[in-house]
Amino acid sequence: MRYRKLSLPVLFLFAIFSPLYSETHIAKLDRVVDGDTITLATNKRVRLIGIDCPEKHPSDKLIRALEKTNAAYNDMSALADRSTDMARGMYPSSGGDILLEFDEERRDQYERLLAYVYVPYEKMFSGAPAELIKIENGKKWTMVNGELIRRGYARAYVIPPNLKYARSLQSLEWESRRLNRGLWRDPLFRKLYKR
Repeated sequence: MRYRKLSLPVLFLFAIFSPLYSETHIAKLDRVVDGDTITLATNKRVRLIGIDCPEKHPSDKLIRALEKTNAAYNDMSALADRSTDMARGMYPSSGGDILLEFDEERRDQYERLLAYVYVPYEKMFSGAPAELIKIENGKKWTMVNGELIRRGYARAYVIPPNLKYARSLQSLEWESRRLNRGLWRDPLFRKLYKR
């Protein structure tokens, strides 16, 4: 009986101090699935919070995108490939460290982790605005979610309750659209994400 009384407090303490329950967590990257999804070395999938990239894999979302734009699958697939390639170029190689920052909701309906994903700061991020930079564990990190939007390879996609960076991401999208960065130069991308 005594063990049952202790088990609940112990579980509570474990949940509080477990890395997945803290605000940030350093993890190892396995691979980039597409522009807005990665897999960790632990085989957990992570969906980047606050962004949306063109879809390539068969899904209801892809069917809606094709219907909305009247585009051919090959054209939509090419957009998705460009977005994914940009994302791949931002991440360290497989096994490299990334930083996950969580918001209010930590998992989606598909049980993927929901996170703002940061990579070690490098010269390629020298133009990144301050709101995309984080200092953690003595290292400088850059938020991939925001960089993809800023460079024009994703759009802001805000879903409550995960609103920590909503204004910043929306502002980055507005600037990226206005300056025709990245995929915003492509009429299909503009049509897909027409407001």
